[in-house]
Amino acid sequence: MNNVLLFGEKEFITGVRSQVQELNELTITTAVTTAEAIASARHSPPDIIIAHILKLVDHSIFKTFGPNQNAYSIVIERAQSDGSRHCQQERYSQLEKIRLEKTARALETGADAYIWLASESAACENEMCESEMAIAAGVSSTHHSLATKIKAQTPQTRQRSAWHLQLDHSRLIQAYIQSGLHRNQRYRNLSRTNDWLSAVALNDSLTQMSNRRAFDIALPDQIQIARAKEQHLTLMVVDIDRFKQVNDRYGHLVGDEVLRSMTRRLSGNMRSYDSAFRYGGEEFVILLNGTDIGEGSEIADRIRQSIADNPFRVNTSHDSHQLITIALTVSIGVAALNPEDDGRGQSLLHRADQNLLKAKASGRNRVISEVGM
Repeated sequence: MNNVLLFGEKEFITGVRSQVQELNELTITTAVTTAEAIASARHSPPDIIIAHILKLVDHSIFKTFGPNQNAYSIVIERAQSDGSRHCQQERYSQLEKIRLEKTARALETGADAYIWLASESAACENEMCESEMAIAAGVSSTHHSLATKIKAQTPQTRQRSAWHLQLDHSRLIQAYIQSGLHRNQRYRNLSRTNDWLSAVALNDSLTQMSNRRAFDIALPDQIQIARAKEQHLTLMVVDIDRFKQVNDRYGHLVGDEVLRSMTRRLSGNMRSYDSAFRYGGEEFVILLNGTDIGEGSEIADRIRQSIADNPFRVNTSHDSHQLITIALTVSIGVAALNPEDDGRGQSLLHRADQNLLKAKASGRNRVISEVGM
């Protein structure tokens, strides 16, 4: 179902509801006051907003609902007669100029569509105006007869004329609603496509782990959250020792399978609120939220020990049923977020990477960490 919010006086809501009731699969919500309209839009975001212009804040969709609302907005204004009995060309042109100015302003202030509905009296006057202009232009007497008939119309006849005009209005409003629903559907389709593309762009195709691009986005966010909540944040860099020898001895297909197995091993030793990324090659980065340097070092050593004590069993490249056992170790550098670290996390990552180099230089298969502040 598509949600439509009608925002205006009760008479406006009743009139518009009658014009859109033929459309299927619409759930109509109504609001009389600005506060009701805003609350309704927040509680159940509408697909379509149909609003009387006089109920909007400064006649603006943006100012009323905010610039980020995704609903298709239709603004309606009902023109009133100025009481004039003269229908000269100048007055007709002036009305058209006013209509264009109001349409431009409505679109500039956030509306996707603007409808100017003539009142019953204005509709009749416009018909007389057109007839009298035709007479002034020397057109046949048929128009003079039409003007005479319009002037002589009874209130009941004028109501029937206005009712036929309302049918045109109904068709126009329904057309705008259908256009808005089509636009929303295209937007949803595009959003799903963008979500899929984003997931692909942030995912490592080999291991299905988040990639370096995802890490570059996540690290500043995690630092901001940690500082806002005054929580610890620890980062570890994990590197497989002598991984090149695996590729050289068994081939890259086996090496790829080792990387996939390593991903599963790391994930199995992490908590649900930690985040792991394949940083590149045989190197991984793990963010430990709410974790100080002491606990982070313990987690790192648990990961190191698990890998050292449990060799990997992987398929060979030439026989999917032939398993081989490969003993591996990892070196890990650990660092904790300090107050002086930059917001992007470059200094934090650099310290963890330096600790990794120290672990490698010290003989591998070990964890090197520093004391965080």
